[in-house]
Amino acid sequence: MTKTKNIQNTAKELYMDYSATTPTRQAVLDEALPFFVEKYGNPSSFHSTGLVAKRTLQDARERVAKILNCDEKEIVFNCIRYLPGCYCIFFNLCSKV
Repeated sequence: MTKTKNIQNTAKELYMDYSATTPTRQAVLDEALPFFVEKYGNPSSFHSTGLVAKRTLQDARERVAKILNCDEKEIVFNCIRYLPGCYCIFFNLCSKV
């Protein structure tokens, strides 16, 4: 079996594929980890795990709105990379109707 050499350990890497994936900062991982292992509820559900997720999502929305100095209703979270562009087009079209 051929061993592959770990480039990161031998040379400084220049990563240029950010459209596919990006490295995650440790602070982001630390903040997100509980939602993969203990607070994994669906925020649209009415059980206790879902309600915890909903409250956490609302807290995050408030934090982001405060940072951006905008109303929390203007903050939309999504999980799909191309969706923000769709939102911009949709809301722009709706504002003209």
